[in-house]
Amino acid sequence: MERHEPTRTKEEDFMKMMITILGIMRPCGPRTERNDLKAAIRLLSGIALAVIVGFTFIACPDGGGDPTVPDIPQNFNSIPGNGEVTLSWTAPASDGGSAITKFEVNRTGAETWVTATSPYTFTGLTNGTSYTFRVRAVNAIGNGSTATINMAPGTATPIGTAAELAAMTLNGNYILTADITITGTWNVIGPGTATPFTGTFNGNGRTITFDNPTFINTATAAFGLFGRTATGSEIKNLRLVGSISFTGSGNNNLGPLVGYVDNGTIRNISSSVNVTTTVNGTFNAWAGGIVGENYGGTIENSYSTGNISATNNATTNIGLDRAVASGIAGSGSTGTVSNCWSAGTISAAIITSNNSAAWAAGLSSSGTINNSVALTTSITITTQGGTANGSRISNSGTRSGNYALDPMPVMLNSTAKTLLKGVTAADGADVTAANANTVAWWRTTAGWTVHDNQSQTSEDSPWYWSGGANPRPILWFETTVNR
Repeated sequence: MERHEPTRTKEEDFMKMMITILGIMRPCGPRTERNDLKAAIRLLSGIALAVIVGFTFIACPDGGGDPTVPDIPQNFNSIPGNGEVTLSWTAPASDGGSAITKFEVNRTGAETWVTATSPYTFTGLTNGTSYTFRVRAVNAIGNGSTATINMAPGTATPIGTAAELAAMTLNGNYILTADITITGTWNVIGPGTATPFTGTFNGNGRTITFDNPTFINTATAAFGLFGRTATGSEIKNLRLVGSISFTGSGNNNLGPLVGYVDNGTIRNISSSVNVTTTVNGTFNAWAGGIVGENYGGTIENSYSTGNISATNNATTNIGLDRAVASGIAGSGSTGTVSNCWSAGTISAAIITSNNSAAWAAGLSSSGTINNSVALTTSITITTQGGTANGSRISNSGTRSGNYALDPMPVMLNSTAKTLLKGVTAADGADVTAANANTVAWWRTTAGWTVHDNQSQTSEDSPWYWSGGANPRPILWFETTVNR
């Protein structure tokens, strides 16, 4: 007997078309178009029910969770004035799902939160006294995360362009209010022994980028953002990036921040600048990750991750030729390096042989080095018969409480060497790369005060833990939040 399929309705034809489009699998059991249609009807009915029941989940891409407090305000900045500090900020990246109703600020000595709009000025402050300022966003759920910044009021002159930077006087009080790029020709600030910089420069957490400028100093062989600094100078809270180089025929001291530190204080400096100096005559080539030579100053709470190279190509030797490269200060003399760390590569090369020397060190070739860590990835020394001196910490001077990467690869005239360790305090104690990547080692073994994140930083320490693929203690101004 001939078999006839039941006549389909228009609705069933439509459902069959939907089956074809959606590629619905047939249910278990005998395969018939009617069974497939029934399964599709059940499936689509279930979808419709899910849409009705789960509407709020569909309407809320975040899964329909309850609103939360706002994130931390962004671009927090401060500008000091005479007895006052002006704060500015922008809205958080997220309001937590509930509209921000207000912003609140407070400071040390006046802990009560007050409603404010950006910009907001605290008045009646004492010049020269550091205050901690805070800002937070508030919504219907509550108070958001707090951004924090430290600033001392005073009569600081704001610097917002490269032209204003170049026009600074030698003994003024300045604060950087914008990121600046230095390119082309740069006349160093404080060029000579008789004309050093003796003022105050607060980088305010801003960034200066070096785009391979040509340094000019007609007074002395000191090259960098500043040529020479002396007693009374203070440079702080600055981030340096980019590359610099210098080639000359006599002595030169090259560092991204200062060429020659005769005296003064440098603190809270972050540098990732690659530094290359070359001498094509007699005398010395000094290169450092932050300063070229630290004759008698203090460098503290700072670090460098740039690659540092010094080359002396003098063909006529008078017995004084040197090529010296180090992670923080090329030469240390009687200066001090404290609570600093460095990474990157160090290279020193000299082609003369008579009483010449190539020195390379993880932190400083000499001076006093305390509580600091050298994480130098490699040291390369090239000589033509002169003295070769390499150290994980320093080549000479006074050292205490320092640590250095173990192993630290060393190449001497293209031959791999094992750096002599453990003979003197100059070498420092060992730290493996694995330990250096843990905040526990920095806190417990190295003894540093390192906060978990930037929102915890306070006046007791500028350091917080970066996390990420290459974790390290970094300075509070490394994020745009705490500017």
